[in-house]
Amino acid sequence: MMKGDNLRSIRRDGLTIVHEPAAAEIDIFILHGLNGSPTTTFQSERTGFFWPEDLGTWLPNARIGLFGYIADVQNGSGNSMGAQQHAESLLLHLRNNRIKQQSKRPIVFIGHSFGGQVIKQVFKS
Repeated sequence: MMKGDNLRSIRRDGLTIVHEPAAAEIDIFILHGLNGSPTTTFQSERTGFFWPEDLGTWLPNARIGLFGYIADVQNGSGNSMGAQQHAESLLLHLRNNRIKQQSKRPIVFIGHSFGGQVIKQVFKS
């Protein structure tokens, strides 16, 4: 489990596993939206509560990962990559991070805002 300062170890770009039980039965991957990040999107500014961290407590047999990608569009700092390119990156990360026995497990994707569009593109690929 990641606590407090350990949130800094979550990758801004790429896949970070935040809960990995030995006998996982399902994989859950969470994606942020535009102008977000894997930490700030899912963490309360007021309390610091980071719900993906607690998801492993509620679903102890779930492997939980965050997929970060650069989708900053504020102040002219836009990333030229679209949903299709981010989806291809996600698929590449999944191929590289799911070993053979894991590849038979079901996957659940949770997407916030533009993250849902990235997930939609995954299913079109």
